[in-house]
Amino acid sequence: MAAIPRLRAPTRAEARAWLCRRAEGTALWWRFLDRERAAGVLLGLSAPLVVFGNAVLALLFGLASILALFTMRDRVQRWRWRGLFLTPAGALGGATLLWWALSSVFSIDPLGSAEVVARMVAFIALACVLLVALAERTDARRLAEHVFLAAFAGATVLAAAAMYGSGGMLRFFAPFAGDLTDPVTFFKSYTSLIALALPVALWIGWRAGGRWLALALAASMACAFLLWGDGHQPGRSAIAGLFAAALAVALAVGLRRASGAVRMRMAVALLLAVSVVAAAVFAALPTPPVTEADRADPP
Repeated sequence: MAAIPRLRAPTRAEARAWLCRRAEGTALWWRFLDRERAAGVLLGLSAPLVVFGNAVLALLFGLASILALFTMRDRVQRWRWRGLFLTPAGALGGATLLWWALSSVFSIDPLGSAEVVARMVAFIALACVLLVALAERTDARRLAEHVFLAAFAGATVLAAAAMYGSGGMLRFFAPFAGDLTDPVTFFKSYTSLIALALPVALWIGWRAGGRWLALALAASMACAFLLWGDGHQPGRSAIAGLFAAALAVALAVGLRRASGAVRMRMAVALLLAVSVVAAAVFAALPTPPVTEADRADPP
């Protein structure tokens, strides 16, 4: 029987040479990684997979932002990123954030409100980084759109099956959670995302056509089941959001060929209508602190 050879510990020089080879291989892999396409894939997955928890959204969006930040080494990219905040939309967003920051001072929980505003500032800044990184890469943007549509359709179909099927399917979305008995309550927060994601999915499917349009229509049917809430707790806020989005699109299409004066009158009328509705909703809200009776019977 042949003797088993004894293993010899590597010398310091051999260990250093092995580490250098590994580092060179890692650097080569990182050098040839298409960061924009990888960021597009992660960005497309981030929003639909929030059904598995906010931590999944934070992880995927954070990784996509890190990859996109490497494009900011270019001075032109940095100027484009700054230019986004000098547009009318950027000025409006900055004014909104400033208003939130000022109102947080008078909140019941100023520190908690300030934390929310700080998170929104960081999120908007990183979203603008991703926007600039993908602006010049049509292939990366298209990949992000298709990944988003496929992930959104898959997540909504699985969520609808879990809501109307066996209760054990909920464990797939929250394997480490405690008691999961009410699927309607579990997916309540996801229906809020549907109000924003469904119009985007339909727009992507309409532009791409073919199987992508079929996928968007399948996602729409699954969203309808989720918003119905098994007939007991329909997602009224999400349905109202979708109705408002459809109304906004209809107004935009109708006023596309209108004159500037007509557009200005419609904008003023819409602003007044929104202000009246907002004032009515604000007047109906309970005076803080909110009691258990308010929670049991909201206005």
